[in-house]
Amino acid sequence: MAAHANELLTSPSATPFDTPTRTPSSYNPLPTFTLAKGDQKHYQQQYADMYFARLAQLKSAVEQIAADAWEGFEVILFGTA
Repeated sequence: MAAHANELLTSPSATPFDTPTRTPSSYNPLPTFTLAKGDQKHYQQQYADMYFARLAQLKSAVEQIAADAWEGFEVILFGTA
């Protein structure tokens, strides 16, 4: 490992090398996918679905942990009719 690391710190070689060529891309971007700019950006609900799904999965486990932690406590609500 140390020998390889030392090779990285040497001067460039004078040996010529072949330059790879790249085939032109046929990628054609779609102009329909553009993000809003300036005041038109609205990201409030960007992750809403992901967080809702996560909370839905955690709900039963959290309810059970809370029920176990508060077992034996009496809850009295004031100001209710």
